[in-house]
Amino acid sequence: MQLNKSQRGGLARVCSNLAVGLAAISIIGSFVFGISIVAAAVLLTLSTLLVVVALVIQGQKASDED
Repeated sequence: MQLNKSQRGGLARVCSNLAVGLAAISIIGSFVFGISIVAAAVLLTLSTLLVVVALVIQGQKASDED
């Protein structure tokens, strides 16, 4: 699937926002709502993967501009 520059930028922004949201849910949830450590670790792992995906997408965007 080929995405143009603006689509890749939007997708990277969505991934970054989801990563921040998942990290916030895991941190706040573990302290305030008492979710388990395993669930918080899974959410933080997903958040990290989303950051990596966003960085890869942004890297493709930068390589297209060269």
